[in-house]
Amino acid sequence: MLIRRSLVAALLLLAAPATSLAQNAADLSWNRGDIPAAETLYVARLARDSSDDRALHRLALIRAWDDRYDESLALFDQLLDISPTNREAAVDRARVLAWRGELPAALEALDVILAEDPSYAPALKARAQFLSWAGQTEDALATYDRLLADLPKDRTLRRDQARVLTWASRYQEATAVYDSLLATDPNDRDALLGLAQLLAWSGQLDSADLVYRRLLGQRPDDAEALKGQARVSAWQGQLEIAERQWRAVIARHPDDALGYVGLAQTLRWSGRTAAAVSALEDAARLAPTDREVLQQLEWVRLMMQPRVRSGLTSESDSDKNDITTLTVGGGWRPTPNLEVSGEAYGRTASLDGAFRRHSYSATAFGLYEVEPGWLLRGGLGLVGSDAPGANVFVRALASVRTPGRYRGGGTFSYARQPLDFTAQLIERGVWTQDVAVAGWYAAGGQIRLNGSASITWFQGSESNRRLAGRIAAERRMAPSWRLGATFRLFGFEKDLQEGYFDPDRYWLGEVVVGWRPTVGAWSFDLVLAPGLQQVGTSGSVQGAGRAAAQVSYAIAPGRDVGAFIRFSSAGMDGFSTANADYRSLAIGLSGSWLF
Repeated sequence: MLIRRSLVAALLLLAAPATSLAQNAADLSWNRGDIPAAETLYVARLARDSSDDRALHRLALIRAWDDRYDESLALFDQLLDISPTNREAAVDRARVLAWRGELPAALEALDVILAEDPSYAPALKARAQFLSWAGQTEDALATYDRLLADLPKDRTLRRDQARVLTWASRYQEATAVYDSLLATDPNDRDALLGLAQLLAWSGQLDSADLVYRRLLGQRPDDAEALKGQARVSAWQGQLEIAERQWRAVIARHPDDALGYVGLAQTLRWSGRTAAAVSALEDAARLAPTDREVLQQLEWVRLMMQPRVRSGLTSESDSDKNDITTLTVGGGWRPTPNLEVSGEAYGRTASLDGAFRRHSYSATAFGLYEVEPGWLLRGGLGLVGSDAPGANVFVRALASVRTPGRYRGGGTFSYARQPLDFTAQLIERGVWTQDVAVAGWYAAGGQIRLNGSASITWFQGSESNRRLAGRIAAERRMAPSWRLGATFRLFGFEKDLQEGYFDPDRYWLGEVVVGWRPTVGAWSFDLVLAPGLQQVGTSGSVQGAGRAAAQVSYAIAPGRDVGAFIRFSSAGMDGFSTANADYRSLAIGLSGSWLF
């Protein structure tokens, strides 16, 4: 009986029309996820029947997934000409417009569908998604509220809502949604991924890492969890660990282009531009049309383009010094690991509005990256002035910095340059030689420690020597906020009348609060640093304070203009022998341009 049934089935299959077999084969390939095979079979189906709506729809999606947007839209247009009431195809056509970056056109297409049926859920879901991509988070959330009123138990909608709440920085509301989802399903992968991303964005990096570890305990090869964990390590400043984690992502998922993008970002933060370019070129080979890959590759290439910068600063202080400085400079990377640049400035300084002097300088610099991340930098230039009998002065600078991928590192530097900030200093031809060592350590989480020590020799009509040290700690409190403390100490060997601040001992302790938000093309940087200081061993402890504000506008990537203002009552910012009532104020303009 079994043999007879098999023979009958075989005969029926052989008797089936060839078209039906082709249709079944294409749909079977699609259902089991064999997209290359499905594509070939759907092309064959359309060759036999150009009005096959399922073949048109699915082939249009395949073309879009392959970033062949024009072909996809042409197929959708052909389908909608045949079946103008096919709302599912109309929504998917709008998705292709959005994937191509045409969000206004995509939203307009959805509005046409919703005008006919305001409650059509697929169009509302797509609209909420596109609004969130366009940064219109409040409108997107209103659309999700409308959908959830009809579909309160739809977990996908609630996860999407939580994701947009995260983008809108409404972290408590987003956390509540994720908690409710995980209360009913503790292993909800997408909810755990969304919660981890929320924790990372809100600065709770240790908690985010724990969630990613939980996910990887369940699914060791989960690409999204692996990438999220690597991203958190990089944000924590653990660049060596992050690099190792990104390479593990690539080893397990060699076709994941975004794994190479994450590796490139970490390498760039480590000061390894050449290695970052190589990683992004690998990503581009895997996904030549991926928007994020192209954006990151363009960003790194922008770093290598010729650029110019300029600045104009006007300063004055309570010692009646007025200084105006015009600076111009530029640079270029002929290769990813070599940068050449130059800088020139002209300075006019006056004392009490009468005594006036001018200085000017031009310096050439070179920076070379040595794998795995050592940075060598040197500069050589000339400095002159209009002081009587002044000679052209040679300026020289050199430094070496350890690789930036470690949690700790340091810089050793040497500088020989003039001290030409005021008319008195220019008149007396004061210059310095400085040897310094600086170090930093990422103590975990958002805490960073750094310090420095230096010895500086001053030469004017007499020689002098200064020993200096600095220690500081800073914690990132939120994406735009940071809080820190700084202590500086220095002392001079001699008390001279050379025109520079030279107490036998000076210390300054500060609490530093920083706020650095970005709103569209606008960037802001506000710093407040109240503190205490002591000028001289016999001086009393007094209050001091510094404040700075800067605003800049990005015309395009690498092209920006800005303005700043700085105020200080700290003696360390004094040009000459400071007193308890010392004040200084600086205002300025700046700009940079990449070609």
